[in-house]
Amino acid sequence: MRHILRKVKPWTAIVLTLALIGVQACDSVNKDVSSENPDPLSLTGTILGKVLDRCTGAPIANVRVSVAGKSAVNSNANGEFVFRDVPVNADYTVGGAGTIWAQYTILFDFSNYNTGQPDSLQYPQYDHSMVDVAFVDLNDGDNDGGGGDESGSGLDTPVEGLVSHVQIEIGKVTSRISGTVVDLATYAPAAGAIVYLKNVNAIGNLAAIATAVTDQSGVYEFDRVENGETFVLEAFSSNQGLYGARNLTVPCGQDFYTNPQDTSRRIVMSDRDNVAPFVSGIAPANNEDVDVTNDVLFVYTFSEPIKQTPYTNTSLPKGHNTIIDDINVNFNGLKRTAGPVPFTATWSTNFDQLTVFVRAADMVGAARYSVTYAAGMASKLTDAKGNILNNVATPLVGDFLNTEPLNFTTRGNASPPAAPVLKRDTVLVPVTSVNWNGGSVRLKWTVDESQVHVRHFNLFKKIGDGPFDLLSTNVRSIDTTVTVGANDLHSGGQDPWASQAVHYYVQAVSVNLVPGPASNVISVVDQVRPTLTNAVINNPGGSTTYDYVYILFSEPLNITTAETASNYSISDNNATPANVRDVTYLGFDNVFPGGAGYKVRITVDNGSVVPGEVLTVSNVQDLRGNSMDTNANTFTF
Repeated sequence: MRHILRKVKPWTAIVLTLALIGVQACDSVNKDVSSENPDPLSLTGTILGKVLDRCTGAPIANVRVSVAGKSAVNSNANGEFVFRDVPVNADYTVGGAGTIWAQYTILFDFSNYNTGQPDSLQYPQYDHSMVDVAFVDLNDGDNDGGGGDESGSGLDTPVEGLVSHVQIEIGKVTSRISGTVVDLATYAPAAGAIVYLKNVNAIGNLAAIATAVTDQSGVYEFDRVENGETFVLEAFSSNQGLYGARNLTVPCGQDFYTNPQDTSRRIVMSDRDNVAPFVSGIAPANNEDVDVTNDVLFVYTFSEPIKQTPYTNTSLPKGHNTIIDDINVNFNGLKRTAGPVPFTATWSTNFDQLTVFVRAADMVGAARYSVTYAAGMASKLTDAKGNILNNVATPLVGDFLNTEPLNFTTRGNASPPAAPVLKRDTVLVPVTSVNWNGGSVRLKWTVDESQVHVRHFNLFKKIGDGPFDLLSTNVRSIDTTVTVGANDLHSGGQDPWASQAVHYYVQAVSVNLVPGPASNVISVVDQVRPTLTNAVINNPGGSTTYDYVYILFSEPLNITTAETASNYSISDNNATPANVRDVTYLGFDNVFPGGAGYKVRITVDNGSVVPGEVLTVSNVQDLRGNSMDTNANTFTF
């Protein structure tokens, strides 16, 4: 068994260690083996984590931690946080060797912690991690239906209840990087050079996080840099003809100075006239979590100006064989429908940056997106000398090469949606569609989406005095027809003596997978009146003193009202009414006379019931207290 963790982030490098925990002080591990047949999968796990200062090792409290589908939590005084019952099969993939995994994004929000803290104690505002939690099965045999009573998917038995441990390390933003950029030909300071500060993320891609321009002495400076982090500095001359770069790690609690007199520390730019252009920065970076409360800009920075041709024209819409045709911004989920997103694009004045612009109104929070590129797009972009756009030693995801998409997520609203207002639609599905033995109920609801948009609804059901259970999730409509089960409205069996109600409520879930409060509760009961379906005269054993009349009803009866003699009369205008001596409720009876049904047996004088007389039943009630249907409460012998 193993857990897998993958970390992708735009600002700080965080070390994540994921391990199985045997006995932990902060939580207990429950290892349960699911049934032999793993269909359907219902795996859950626990994510335990700790937030630490990278340089001091001290825990960081009051950091807000979020993961999709769970309520956000704050790290405690020990820097610890926990998410329980994290579903693994919510979006599971079955990989090699029986591995089952689900991917989650963990978002760390330091803004609340930073509030009121002096600059010397603050951390980066946000960080996030992409986490793959994987479960490997027990490899305990074949569940493919090959023998005995086995049946299933062919998977081995998976393990449930596993625990993942995540340790997050981050540095304070108290360091400074500064230095001088020089020209290799003369070693003179390079004024007006553009210096990029780039972060090496966990999967080896570079993301530009800040820029500076050197002064007349070739000096640049970056303030509020994270302690202990690794960066790449890249410098370009003002005319893009010179380029230089260096790697560095900022020591904890210290500044970093690139000294022009120190060959190990200075940035030296050399002639790059014969170097092909490349994408030197993309913002936002691959797998970044983007705020869509404002319009979103995707900025592609090139190592030098791109030659302008009819293909690079950004003023025309799609369909004119320009660069606009080769770029697409796509919804991938989580949302109601997927598809392309409208955008516009512009070049910077010196043509070394391409900006793709998407309106906030065309995006939603807590969604997955991608920017895709047509094959061969890079070959249409060149510098002034005709050098085709090419890779660098460490290429960026989304650099127009190899058609690799730029993926990103959007930061959703953490507020819960409003409580829906639930109603029962008795026009399309009337109350008579549900009798004592179940039937159909039509539910519909409304919800206020003015503040928080809804992704889907969860429908809950409770039988009698039991607990509410999840009946269905991922409901995308605002109405549904549900089936009331055969035993839902009574205690079960063919001779029940109790009636009960079935209750429903609806809960809205936001596009950020934050569940809202429950709606009002709709209770469903049997409202169908009992009917008289048959009556049969029977003389037991040739008796000369009494006869039996067996009466069949459509449903179980309240025993008290069923055995009240005054509720039955047998007479007509020309005959003496039959004397009802005794009444016995037999419950469900499937033997002759009268056939199977819910029976009442009344005892009358021998021969007192004659053809043409009418049996009338009044005031008899079913288990729910519904009185006889007056349109079906008589029988003529």
